[in-house]
Parts: sequence; C-alpha cells; structure tokens
Amino acid sequence: MGGRDWGRWASWTGVVFGVLLFLGVMVGGSTPDSDASPQKVVAYYSSHHSGQQASVFLIAYALIFGLFFAGALRSYLRPRSNGDGLIAVGLAGMAVLAASAAVLAGINFAATDVTTKISPDALQALNVLQNDVFFGLLVGTCVFLIGNGLAIVRSAAALPTWLGWVAAALGALAVTPIGWIVLLFALPLWSVIVGVLMFLRQAAPAPAAAPATG
Repeated sequence: MGGRDWGRWASWTGVVFGVLLFLGVMVGGSTPDSDASPQKVVAYYSSHHSGQQASVFLIAYALIFGLFFAGALRSYLRPRSNGDGLIAVGLAGMAVLAASAAVLAGINFAATDVTTKISPDALQALNVLQNDVFFGLLVGTCVFLIGNGLAIVRSAAALPTWLGWVAAALGALAVTPIGWIVLLFALPLWSVIVGVLMFLRQAAPAPAAAPATG
C-alpha cells in the first residue's frame, strides 16, 4: 500500500474521532452540578458507575484518533494550502484539546473508581474539578477549528471553502458561553464531514496532463 493509500485511509480517523467523541459524551450524560451536596454526588457516581467509565474509555480512544486526524489533516492540507502556519496552529489546538480532555477523563475515572473508598467531601471535590476545569477544552477547540478553517479557506480547492468559514466561525464561538455546543456537537460533525471529504477527494483520479505542444 503506497503513501497515497495510507493518506486516504488516515482520513477516516476524523470519522472515528467524531463518532467516538459524540458517543462518549452521550454515554456519560450530565454529572452533578458543582454546588451539588456530597451526598448527591456519591449517589450519582454510585448509580452511574458503568456509564461514566464507559464514557471515559470512549473519550480516551476518541482523543487518540483525534490526534491522528489532526496529523492526517495537516498532511492533506500542507501541499494544497498557502497557510502552513495556520495548519501548524490547528495541530497545536488538537494537542491542547486532547491533553485537557485526558486530564478531565482521568479525574472522572478517579471519581468512579473510588466512589465508596474516599470521603463524600473528597468525591465532591473531584466532581467540582470534573465540571470546572474545562478551559483547555474550549481553547483547544477554538484553535483547532480556526487554524484549520482559515487554512482551508486559503487552500487550492483542497476542501470546500464554506467548510473553512464554518470552522472559523465555530472556533470563535467555542470560547463563548455556548462553547460546549461547539465542542460536543459541532466539532464531531465537522470532523466526520472533513474525514469523508478527504477520503473521497484523495480517491479521485488525478487529472490527466495536457499534451505537450511542439
């Protein structure tokens, strides 16, 4: 399998990333608010142990595919775009997103793993951290979408221009009060669309060279 074929199949990491991220969020559901009582927090994590742990692992696998997707997108855009610096910024955004999400997944796993082994107050503290240490997620989403979105806009028909403008707009919204909607719903959908389009466009045969004229 040649390098071009590897590039084509690597584009599916965007689809897997988007699907796993969405499923991880849906399986996990909504944890107690930060001001919930210790007793309510203990009751929640005790009754949602399996769902929360499944969510942690789905998100962990999503992050792995997300990093590979960011790399595949960078490789796809670099020869087709004039925005090499923007592409690098987009890759850095996914790294920030993945690192931040991994920290939160670890906190969530700890909360479900030690629910009956630590004091209710300590579990409440983990729940507060799991709810409130989220700025890295939104910053990473913002940088990933804006960097790659503007690179797509500057590309030589690598991907539809409208897809780039949509990404840039979503990236700007990611650091507003509705940023969670962008992270949990728009980012997975955008990644799936981009992954599919990358695959289809790399599968298309290259245009035939014009005959030489003497």
